[in-house]
Amino acid sequence: LRMTIAFITNNLALVTLFLAGSSIVLCAIVIFLFVRYRQLSTTLAYLTRGAKAASLEDVIGAHGADITRIIQDIEDIHTDMTDLRTTLQKSLYRKHVVRYNPFKDLGGDQSFALALLDGNADGVVLSSLHTRDGTRVYAKPITHGVSPYKLSAEEEEAVRNALTPPQHT
Repeated sequence: LRMTIAFITNNLALVTLFLAGSSIVLCAIVIFLFVRYRQLSTTLAYLTRGAKAASLEDVIGAHGADITRIIQDIEDIHTDMTDLRTTLQKSLYRKHVVRYNPFKDLGGDQSFALALLDGNADGVVLSSLHTRDGTRVYAKPITHGVSPYKLSAEEEEAVRNALTPPQHT
């Protein structure tokens, strides 16, 4: 013990310098840890914002449940989209009307050919022929863009235009 006290007494300036340096290093470490603690607290507050959980583990578990629910919602939407595509393919969304005057002595384009087709080019072409004596309506089936019956020029034009995708400008 006397040797230790003698060493400290003989080297008091060196011991003081060592202790001061150690204090400065320890203060720097405390400041660094405080700054890091504040950063982690801010991050934790961000991660748990709006959460009613008691711990970060609870929040992560709740987020996992949310992700599982979102994945199920996406799968449901995908199924609905597939069903909608199937339904749309069968709906009569391709259409075109050609109005014309079959008789030169009658006024106006009162006659028409109307093509109504689905995504498979199946459907019907309706023709209305207007004369002085009345109006007659004809229907001809269309399968894959073709009718088993002879189509008039106006009916062919209506089917062809119904099958042509619209030009977007």
